[in-house]
Amino acid sequence: MLYVISKIKLLFWLAVLSLISISCNTNVTGVDDSPSPGTVRITLRANPSDNYVVERTDTFSVFTPNTSLGFYVNIFQGSVFAKDKFAILYTTPKSYMQEDSVYNIFKQNTSQADLKIIAGKLDSSKVNINTLLADYTEYTIFESFVPPGNYDKIRFGVNVPTDLTKSRVTLISIKGKVTPIPLELPPDEDILKEFLVDFKVEENKTTQINIIINPFKSISRYKDSYRFSRVMEVNSVEYIK
Repeated sequence: MLYVISKIKLLFWLAVLSLISISCNTNVTGVDDSPSPGTVRITLRANPSDNYVVERTDTFSVFTPNTSLGFYVNIFQGSVFAKDKFAILYTTPKSYMQEDSVYNIFKQNTSQADLKIIAGKLDSSKVNINTLLADYTEYTIFESFVPPGNYDKIRFGVNVPTDLTKSRVTLISIKGKVTPIPLELPPDEDILKEFLVDFKVEENKTTQINIIINPFKSISRYKDSYRFSRVMEVNSVEYIK
């Protein structure tokens, strides 16, 4: 009996070691590893010109000072592709696993005091809102080591956060009216967003892909709900030494 049990244990550990060996020798991403990789950095920023929407008699903009103003998006599962091969992206070069990150794309670098001045001018019609550009915050959503080569596509998940306190867009009108809007993806859209863009990665250099999202153009009313259509595009590609 003891001999049979020992033999079973031996076979079990041989199987485990075999799986570990296969795992270690398999390139999961399909892109060949490199001793001198490059870095891919992907940034996300709201389009400065997409900063207001007119809803019936109200004009909702991002120029009203209010700390509750928010449009949160959940970003996850980043990858870059070289045809049918891909490399996984992480949030930082020190990360070792993929994780979700939530960003407020309505956040601006403009102070609350300056926003109050702008809001006052809008309220008194001393300035035309169509001439204003929002100074939205730019986020680095991925920064990861990637093998050198030519790539042709970026893919990552974009959705509303699961946290109910952040799953609503909070709009504020020029008159101060606060309106929370619950969002959901259109039922026929893939949760992963793809961007077809050609770029290269060189050893010990950084390739930065800048993506913009149009927050107000991404929101559309459908019956009694609001859809998050994720109007996004690659704005530019930068090669940094």
